Amino acid sequence: MTRGHLGRSPWNAESPAEAVALSSDGDAASRSTSLKRVLACAELVAMGALWVVAGVLMVIGVVVALLITPILLVWPRAWSRLVPPRWRDRFVEHPGQLITLPAAVLAVWSAAAMSPLILASGDPARSAAQKALAVALVWIIFGGLTGAAVARTLRIGIAEWAISSPPRTASSAPLTVPFSPTLHANTRLTPTTQPTAPVGAHMPGQRPVRCRPDRVLRNATRWLATAGMGWYLLGRAVQIGGHDASVPNWWWSVTVALLIAGVAVWLARRVRWRADGRGHSLTSPGSGFDSVLREAGLSVHRPAGSWVVNWAPLAFVAPSAITGPALWPWAGTGIVNGLPVLVAAQHGQFRNTTGLTGGRARTACAIRLNDTHLPQVVIAERESIPPQRRHESLPLESESFNRSMWIYGPDARGVYDVVHPRAMSHALQELPDGTSVIMQGQTLAVISDEPVSPSQLRQMMTFAVQFAELTPGYLRKKPTSTYTN
Repeated sequence: MTRGHLGRSPWNAESPAEAVALSSDGDAASRSTSLKRVLACAELVAMGALWVVAGVLMVIGVVVALLITPILLVWPRAWSRLVPPRWRDRFVEHPGQLITLPAAVLAVWSAAAMSPLILASGDPARSAAQKALAVALVWIIFGGLTGAAVARTLRIGIAEWAISSPPRTASSAPLTVPFSPTLHANTRLTPTTQPTAPVGAHMPGQRPVRCRPDRVLRNATRWLATAGMGWYLLGRAVQIGGHDASVPNWWWSVTVALLIAGVAVWLARRVRWRADGRGHSLTSPGSGFDSVLREAGLSVHRPAGSWVVNWAPLAFVAPSAITGPALWPWAGTGIVNGLPVLVAAQHGQFRNTTGLTGGRARTACAIRLNDTHLPQVVIAERESIPPQRRHESLPLESESFNRSMWIYGPDARGVYDVVHPRAMSHALQELPDGTSVIMQGQTLAVISDEPVSPSQLRQMMTFAVQFAELTPGYLRKKPTSTYTN
């Protein structure tokens, strides 16, 4: 088209050929304009769709962070059952990958959704460093809690699925031995430690050195938990008594320091447990204990059942205190040194005073002393008791025992009858780290709510049998005091 054609219509053409050319140019320009309009509309629709999808994803992320995560923390087992049954065997076969992937995705999702909300709700005059700190805290708090809640829920579910419906393969078939109330043949348990000191012998002033690192970490855990609760109450008091509803910055600074200290202690304890061989397979719990149980002459039951708590109710948590059913991954029964012995593990979910549900795996070695009337007594390491309850310990004649151990019983005379000098010496030197002794009626048990290694399980069995043999003879006759079963 020449310059003369510009601005002319086909009606003003000087010839038919020029009219056709002007009409074609007009149609091309009209099509180009229409195409541009269509592309612009498509771009607007696409951008609108992207904004809608981003908004929906953001809403879902906020719901996960503010609603789903607290629910998972309170009812993890109930929500783990939402996993379709046909997927559960795959989770049991590949627990590591199938726990990490959804936990990481939901953690990133919730943190990314909460970040713009936190930035928009703050002071616009904040510096870039303050905004970066706010975003980092969002990712740590919301992302970390979401990832931890999802991973914990899946781990609880996998542990239950592995016990209740293990894969039927040649290498993983469960070993089940019928339980006999009369137990099995008598065996002798060879002591793994030196004999206890005789009556009147000098008792060392502290627990063995090998227990010191775990005692320090356990004590730090108790004190941090107590300090955290006190600090939380202080913050609430400042909010109620102050003119501003917001918590001051110094409170948040100390809170972050307490959280960092708590995480450091938590990680240090897990590192210690792994170094001591206390880590166990999530999908095959108790498999490492088979050799220890058979070495002691016990019959292995894997999985076990509710008959365990019926045989030794004192040693395990009552079903009424457990959220949902208890799991019994393994047990061992037999007669050792003439004493009926039950060794078993109990897995369950427990709701604490804050409403949160926590998992606990209790390992116990229970001994039944027939025709015996033991008083109600609890012996534990002092560091394992919350600081606000340590004053409840009954004072005994040994100051070294009082400094290292915590002992409680409603009948002081019964405590003094059972915890005599030889028993104190034996408990002070040989009680396995992280365990407690409980006794009442005809049952004496050594329990641990921490992970247990095969060597530590052997120590628990040896200690329980030797401690039972230190029971005064007059307690094996008719009851002569107020404490009965």
